[in-house]
Amino acid sequence: RPRFSADVAGRLAEAFGLGDAAAADMIRGTALMGPESSLEEALRATRAEGVAWGTRVDEDRIAFSLRGAGREAREAAFSALLARLGPTRIRRGESRPAELLAAALEQAGTMLVTAESCTGGLVGKYMTDIPGSSRVYWGGWVVYSNPAKERMLGVDAGLLAAHGAVSREAVLAMAR
Repeated sequence: RPRFSADVAGRLAEAFGLGDAAAADMIRGTALMGPESSLEEALRATRAEGVAWGTRVDEDRIAFSLRGAGREAREAAFSALLARLGPTRIRRGESRPAELLAAALEQAGTMLVTAESCTGGLVGKYMTDIPGSSRVYWGGWVVYSNPAKERMLGVDAGLLAAHGAVSREAVLAMAR
């Protein structure tokens, strides 16, 4: 990806006239914590005359762009989308959830410790992909099996038998 962004994307933008002028005629945003269908539905519901959109699904977010019409129309479409889905789910610019979390942790002066099961260590991976993340990420455990939850985190076997590994009770026990 870095090589594509640095080399290929720039050459394509130049060749097709998609440079700085095209970027100025576009609003880029990020949708978090929801399926693409939910974003598409919200985009259709908040459509502004002459404003088109595009989406790109990444593994941890959906990037979108609003283009066409005038700047005021694009801003109105973005504001309507923000009002519909809220500031937790819609962000201006392209943002990765782990980067947002790392910035919040750093601002609060605290560190994150994870205990992951169904995610298989994905949260830890996203955090350690960020340069300097050791300032805000201590580390974590990946405890996929019930015996791992019991031995490594002290989760009661009876609780797992009664409620299952994928339950609120199991999550709270893992967090203790």
